[in-house]
Amino acid sequence: MSEQAPLGENDETDLALEWFSAMWDEAIKRGVSPQSLSLVILSASVSKLVDIYGEQSAAEMLEASRKNVEAGGFSSAN
Repeated sequence: MSEQAPLGENDETDLALEWFSAMWDEAIKRGVSPQSLSLVILSASVSKLVDIYGEQSAAEMLEASRKNVEAGGFSSAN
């Protein structure tokens, strides 16, 4: 099996989003509610953030995200 060249940052982000969207669509198609899926993904993501960056850095990222939510940064209207 041949090794693939490392992806550039934009390519990696695009690929991750493509895979995430496909997974989301498949889970919804199989009957998982968007609410359940959202909570599971959030929990798994926070766990991975802690694993990768440590508790303090993960907490800082989550605090920045909380502020972004409060400012409307994740609203569908944006």
